[in-house]
Formats: sequence, C-alpha cells, structure tokens
Amino acid sequence: MNILCIDDSPLVLKVGEKILQENNFQSLLAKNGEEGLTLLEENEVALIVLDYHMPKMDGLQTLQHIRRNKNKEKANLPVLILSDENNPEIITTLLQAGANDYIHKAWLTHKPMVFMEKIFELLGFEAKFKLCRFNKLEQTLSPIVKNFHLFVKDYFESGLSGNEISVEDIQAKLNDIDEDYLKGEFVEIIYDIVVPEDYLTVHTVNATLLTMMFTHYLNFPKSKILDMMLGALFHDFGNAGIESPIFRNPSGLEEKEFSTYMRHVERGVHIAKILDLPQQSIEFIANHHEKMDGSGFPWRKNSANLSDISQVALIIDSFDSLTFQREEQKRLMVFEALRRMKSWEGQYSIDLLEKFEKLLAEKNIKPDA
Repeated sequence: MNILCIDDSPLVLKVGEKILQENNFQSLLAKNGEEGLTLLEENEVALIVLDYHMPKMDGLQTLQHIRRNKNKEKANLPVLILSDENNPEIITTLLQAGANDYIHKAWLTHKPMVFMEKIFELLGFEAKFKLCRFNKLEQTLSPIVKNFHLFVKDYFESGLSGNEISVEDIQAKLNDIDEDYLKGEFVEIIYDIVVPEDYLTVHTVNATLLTMMFTHYLNFPKSKILDMMLGALFHDFGNAGIESPIFRNPSGLEEKEFSTYMRHVERGVHIAKILDLPQQSIEFIANHHEKMDGSGFPWRKNSANLSDISQVALIIDSFDSLTFQREEQKRLMVFEALRRMKSWEGQYSIDLLEKFEKLLAEKNIKPDA
C-alpha cells in the first residue's frame, strides 16, 4: 500500500519513510507539490501526507489540485496535513479545503506511533489504531504519564473497594510529577480509550496534568498548584460507582439521569471534606461545572462568586471532555473545541481561555489539532 509524502524537508521525508516501512507501508516521496502531483498521477496511492510550508506550490495549493483531480478516486484520497503550523486560521482553511486531519511535525520524531495512529485512522484500520494506542501503553505513553495513569487507576479501585485512601501518598505523587515536569519531562494527554469503563480514570489523569501545566503557565504559587492538582485528581470522584453511560455522555441524558449526574459534584465535595482535603482543592471540585454567567451547576454561581481556581477548573474539565474520544461522542480537534468554548458567550473567562490556548500552542499538548 503506497503512502505519498510531500514535504520540502529531506529529513522529514527520510524519517517518515522509515516509520511507514516499519509498519509495512510503501512510501512515495516528493520534495514539493509539483513532484507530488506527478507521482499521484503515475501511481496507485492510498493516502497523502502533505506539508503546508513549501516553495513553488504550498500545501493549500497542492491540496486544491488534488481535490480537483479528474480521477474521482484520487480526488477523494485521505489527506493528512503534517506541518509545524500552529495558526488555527490556517489549519481551518486547510480542513475546509478538503484536508482530513492535521498533526504537528513534532510527533514524527517525539512520538511516531501517534503519527501512525492518524494513518491507521484515516485508512479505516480502527482495530489496529486502538491496539497501538492503548494495548501497548508502555510503548505509546511517556513514563511520567504511564505511571500516573496506573497510579490513578489503583486509587480509584482502592476507593471503590472501601479501602483507606492516603491523601499524603497522593500529594507526594503529585509533587513528584510536578518536579519531573519542571525538569523538562515530556508530558502528553491521552485522547482515546478502548475500554469505556476507563474513561473516568483517563479523564482524571488528563485533568490533573492539564491543571499542572496551565497553573504553571499562569505563575500560580507552588502550594496553590499542588492543591489544584489534588482537586483535579478528585474532581470527578463523585462519579465513581455511577452507571458508566451516565457520566460518559451527560449531554444525552434524560432529565432524571442528568439530575443523578449533577449530584456527583455534591458527592465529590462530601468525600473531599471527609478526607480533609485543602480548601483550594475542595473549591476546584465544587465549582468545576459552575459558569461565569450562572448557567452551570449545581450551585448556579456566577462570576462574582468564582475565583481563578474555579474558572480554571471549568476550562480544564470542559476542554478535556470536548477533545476526548468516547463511544458516545466523537472528539473535537483542539482549535474547534476552543472555538466552540469561545462561542458560548459569558460561560468562560475569555482572558483565561486565551491564555489556555497559548499554552496549548506552545506546548503542543494535543498537536493533532
């Protein structure tokens, strides 16, 4: 099966070819758009990997030529944009012009399996896509995230079994993760799951790591960062034990089911107080669904009663929920999730949302966007 790679960087072409060969694909390599179009005409191609910044004919122009091909099969080939471009407007333009997906070039060298996941997904190899991501956690996640994922899974299972939860052990673990992050350890966010029951665990991991990164970006004090990370770790613990379809897809619930779902916040606060969590952690748990315009739940607070802790909690929880692949909901790409959050006028702090967007761009936390 041939994959056509069009990029003006010899290094990118070489690395891409090696990764594709390791996964039993043949590569057709072109160093500019014109060469790529010629190879497309002369060969059978299953998918096209296309750069945006290229001389003579850039990625958008090349994409437009592909989509106008007289051969309908070739005109409709899946196209994956592989670029270091972070501008949401340019990415949107490429997608509107017919690109099927986007991935940042950094993943080609840092996490080649993420690149292959995109290939598998666009070719419809859903089973293999899922196998690569989660049945081989030790190969696809950085050590800091893999170990934290297992730690959270254990503490959820321990809590549900009625065993004592050591807050001190959890705080020590969070401090270790924070120190590793400050030393430059690579941190990524999980965005897909195979086992639906794993959603709560993975969402907790993501929320905690995103909280850590965002609060450092905002230059919060160390003690506040750790308290908020602890709050993120426990923010959905009130959902533990609830029938999983209820908390996996709250937007599709009947009124009675949604009422049950809303009570997870109160349960979470109750558990946090029993465990004697810090007040800043409890605030994170209590207000992660409260919105600036008063339309959130369960307390119906508004901007006058919501501190920066609460506002950050809302952004983190909403963002991960929107960009996470679930059975009931197809995940949104990052820029689309942010665009949608901005469109819900009055619900979020625009200042914090813009800073969060800058963090995502700088860290390439979810570079598939």
